[in-house]
Amino acid sequence: MFYLQLAVAGLLTGAAYALSSVGMVAIYKGTRTINFAQGAFAMIGAYVYANWVGAGKNMAVGIVLGILAAAIAGLLTYIIVIIPLRRASGLVRLVATFGVALLLEGYGDLRWGSSEQSVGAIFNGKPFKIGSILLDRGALYSTIIAIAFTLALFAYFSRTKTGRATEAASIERDSAERLGYNVTRLGALSWLIGSVAAGATGILIVPTLGLDETGLTVVVVYALVGALVGSFQRIWWAVAGSFVIGIAQAMIDGTSSIVGLDQAAPLVAVAILLVVGAEAIPSFAGEREWMPVVPRRRPRTISLAAAVVVAVVTVIYFNLYWQSLIVQGAGMAIIALSLVLVVGYLGQITLLQWSLAGIGAFAAASLAINHHLSFLLSLLAGGLCSAVVAFVVGLPALRLRGISLAVITLSACVTIETLVLNDFNSGSGYSVPAASVGGHALSTRALSIVSIVLLAIIACALFAVRRSWYGQVLLAIRSSERAAVASGVRTFTVKILVFTIGGFLAGLGGVLWSYGTGTLQPTSFDPISALLLVGFVYLNGIGSVGAAIIAGFSVAAGSPFLTNILHINGYGWFSVLGGVGLVLTLILHPDGALVREGESPRNGPFTMARHALATRARALAKTQA
Repeated sequence: MFYLQLAVAGLLTGAAYALSSVGMVAIYKGTRTINFAQGAFAMIGAYVYANWVGAGKNMAVGIVLGILAAAIAGLLTYIIVIIPLRRASGLVRLVATFGVALLLEGYGDLRWGSSEQSVGAIFNGKPFKIGSILLDRGALYSTIIAIAFTLALFAYFSRTKTGRATEAASIERDSAERLGYNVTRLGALSWLIGSVAAGATGILIVPTLGLDETGLTVVVVYALVGALVGSFQRIWWAVAGSFVIGIAQAMIDGTSSIVGLDQAAPLVAVAILLVVGAEAIPSFAGEREWMPVVPRRRPRTISLAAAVVVAVVTVIYFNLYWQSLIVQGAGMAIIALSLVLVVGYLGQITLLQWSLAGIGAFAAASLAINHHLSFLLSLLAGGLCSAVVAFVVGLPALRLRGISLAVITLSACVTIETLVLNDFNSGSGYSVPAASVGGHALSTRALSIVSIVLLAIIACALFAVRRSWYGQVLLAIRSSERAAVASGVRTFTVKILVFTIGGFLAGLGGVLWSYGTGTLQPTSFDPISALLLVGFVYLNGIGSVGAAIIAGFSVAAGSPFLTNILHINGYGWFSVLGGVGLVLTLILHPDGALVREGESPRNGPFTMARHALATRARALAKTQA
């Protein structure tokens, strides 16, 4: 009976996940878009409702206003973002929803602040008693609402002419238009349904989570996994998966003393799906998969040397605060370069790099404090720890690519933050010790110079990889894995090697960043920060080394600049500007704002793939001869 009571306690959370999950399915069925902003819609609905009720006004009106606010956010997203990208790849639309999530999360911080607040339960009264089981009214009514909404949505898509036309139009838009259907209106209806579900999710779950824009936005992870169970197509499977996640979290929370273990449920669910079969995840096989341009131009040695010299000279005249910010920027730039290697060169859409940076930073800090490791040894140890985690996660994850890989790595971000990083120093974080080499402390100025030199070395290494035969192989794999396999390339070995090296670079960057900040907290490595980093690298150009370096320094210095120089809410405005910039860049110049036209032809990856495969074939012929 104890376990049954725990399962019943998880119904409320499961119902909220189910509502958001079926909303994502509705959006996918209508526009073939996987919406990473679903949690942000839930946040908007929750905040509008909570502030209305908190002012002592009518609860029913607050519920309507909360759902209406989420619906407006969803429709505006469809009109402003999705319609201009309707002919683009599904991956482009997915990244665009990253930008929308950042924009809304930043708006929430600006409008309502970042302090967590408690919200009273919607359904009050004594729980129902069934034998020895107590059934909370909120859990019962939320389950009824979720099932009723699912029934209505199922009937809409399977029994109505409009619903069937909506799904058909998302697959064959031109054919639907020839038959006289208003495809734009059908897509808008799908986004309206999905955002209404998200608003209801936020209102139902805010009494449990409290008013926390990051926690409410991260609801998208659990909704994603629920939708994944249904392949973003089967509504009832998505509902079942969501309830299983909610119930599993409640049962783990009630039986385990390990903090954050219940948050591992999404990753476990994805891992099971991977064992069963990767075909559960949509791959947009009917679309030409978009990947950003990788510039061909060779950087001039004189230009690189001049940039390093200017940076070092500038550091000498900066004060202590800006020197530490340069260390943070160099670390963030190295993490951004790891994204260039894994995403830009290899084409694996991962959101894990920021969490890997956290692993490296916490491991290095722990070793430096407990075992008195020097700066260089801590740097190496942090990179190696991150590389090991990247290898372990990559073994199952790299069976997939594109959107499916993004989903599993986002789930891994949540698990690493709540389960792994919270285990360091009981979740209270660390004060990072001063950097030292050979028993001698490094000044902040010396540390910033070392960081710049290390960044320059890694950037030159990536330039060399890009222009080498191995770089051509990476571009060939990202363009066509099947063609690469046919030419004799061991694609999985190459992918796991690059994923591991990318993890090592992310760990190095995380250690440098931690020495720049001086303190470490697990909450610094939340999934929203991961989206912010990936979004800014995409904004500048995720296939370009130089653009990624600028993105890294922008992420590190952007919020402090807005706070300390312009005296405004740095985090909120930085998220808003980053979200707007990412969306505009994807609409106007999807290769990146800092990637110049003509640096590489639009069909560059395919041309490079043919060149790499031809080179490989000649090498094999020589070997056989």
